[in-house]
Amino acid sequence: MKVKAIFSYFKQSNVCQFLNRNSGKTIFSVSFLICIVYIYFAYNPNFLLLIGDSREYWLFSRRILEYGLFSPEVIKGDDILQILGPGYPLIMAVTQSIFGESPLAIFIVNAIFVSLGVVFVFKFVSENISISLGWVAAFLMVLNPQFYRYTTFYLKEPLVYFLFPLVIFFVARLIKRKGNAREIIGISVAFVYLIHTDERFFTYFFVFLVWAGFLAIKNRGHFRKDLLQIAVLVLVLMIPWGIRNYYIYDRVIILTTRTELITSVVFGKSQYTPESSYSSVFRKTVETIQKGIEPENVDREEVQLIKEALKQGKQPGEFGRFEKYLRAAVNFWQPMYISGQFVHDGFRYIKWSRWHNRTSLLFFGIFIPFFFIGMFYNFFVTKDKIILLLSLLPLINMFIHVALVHVLERYRSTTDFAVLIVALWVIWKLINRDMAFLKKVTAESQQ
Repeated sequence: MKVKAIFSYFKQSNVCQFLNRNSGKTIFSVSFLICIVYIYFAYNPNFLLLIGDSREYWLFSRRILEYGLFSPEVIKGDDILQILGPGYPLIMAVTQSIFGESPLAIFIVNAIFVSLGVVFVFKFVSENISISLGWVAAFLMVLNPQFYRYTTFYLKEPLVYFLFPLVIFFVARLIKRKGNAREIIGISVAFVYLIHTDERFFTYFFVFLVWAGFLAIKNRGHFRKDLLQIAVLVLVLMIPWGIRNYYIYDRVIILTTRTELITSVVFGKSQYTPESSYSSVFRKTVETIQKGIEPENVDREEVQLIKEALKQGKQPGEFGRFEKYLRAAVNFWQPMYISGQFVHDGFRYIKWSRWHNRTSLLFFGIFIPFFFIGMFYNFFVTKDKIILLLSLLPLINMFIHVALVHVLERYRSTTDFAVLIVALWVIWKLINRDMAFLKKVTAESQQ
């Protein structure tokens, strides 16, 4: 009773009322401050050498500034730029055109995106579950190093951490309101920029179409007008980049050249070859190191990890046809890499520090069982559409990257917010159910 009284007193206090009135501003400010502190202490002048994608995004942005987004010169002589989405490099280019080449400006933009992502997770949970749980979700995200780990790099993840919750926030509102123009436009614009940041997210569009078709069958052939409007608007907004691709490549390419592996079935033979795919790159890196040669244009951290593994007698080797997919599925949900292991096709080595392992277990690992409990509990008991939607996000993300045999924490983390929300939701549900049961038992015993 004392705990309940204290909680009730806090809810009525001026502090709590202030936080509820200024929730978005408070969460953004705290998250942004933590990001800035992290940037100050974690900044490494050689960050372009630590993660290779940073170099590619930097080069893409510089060429946009020099030649313009639609010029063939942007990708000339560099195949890797053909598989990068323009979303994040375009933001980098705009930032550099205003503030110059200092990386600090881009890091601050990254911090803004991360902080906005936390705000929209809070708003989503507050509107669809409870305000109290929204504060818990925001608190855990703000403390989770994973959500600001990439602010000191030129990487798309901070932008995705914002766009993905934004899309889901609007989708949840659309489910409730049906046909609201603001939600339709919000979903379409945010999703289009998301898929232009990384074409892999286009997979969710096909899931969306299947969902719309299922609802149409359920409603005796009548499509929901708002879902049709979203589908059409998304396709229309994709036209400018599609025209740019046709102008540069002289063939139909959706988003990036990697999509040709699928679209070639419709538009003809693909000119994209996986020769420069991740597995072949890591295989060549390992073979180069084994020959005693220092690899060029490879992340320093990757090289050091492979050298360490070889010294410990851990030999790389290609996984079997089915083994690699099974391992990838396990790696997707794996919260720790204590002793280090080869992943993907068997030639990329991953090992985390103690701090990394502990924080990953604390902010992700312990929520995994609750996520699956929540997913099945909702499917068989509550049948909440919004929780079902959230449950699908990590699963689809897993299938995408398992199919590509390219599972990394960085790619998985884009749907970590959904894992957290579903886990918190089922914990909240079970606690409320137990409290109701205890009240019932107490009332019956007093009669």
